[in-house]
Amino acid sequence: MRVLVVDDDIKQLELLRDAFRHFGVDVFLAHSVAEAERLYGEMSTSIGCVVTDVDLIPGGPTGLWFIEHVTIDLPALVVTGRGPDDPEVCRCIAARSAVTDCLGKPYSVMDIYRWYESVTSQPLRTPGELLVAS
Repeated sequence: MRVLVVDDDIKQLELLRDAFRHFGVDVFLAHSVAEAERLYGEMSTSIGCVVTDVDLIPGGPTGLWFIEHVTIDLPALVVTGRGPDDPEVCRCIAARSAVTDCLGKPYSVMDIYRWYESVTSQPLRTPGELLVAS
């Protein structure tokens, strides 16, 4: 199963890419909702879950919009600097059972590992050194 990661911050994308690769998971990266929509349209049958930041390009669709309108049936992890108690994040989580968790920044690679392990039955390589994203 592959994961689609959506974030406009290149450092976050690289951290998540490296973490998932370390776990033995194939990953697709998107810098925007438009790019994520294109990738999902091309690869939807091989993508099993989504990790997205809430706030992407200012004035454009959010990561929450993407999971609510495009990847509606996939397990999704919301990563945000806003915090899990933000009203928009809470509304999205309450409205969609596929939004399985919300991580506030900073988060550890072990948090990502636990989430992925909880939503898939795919065996993973265990994480080595824990990295923290800020």
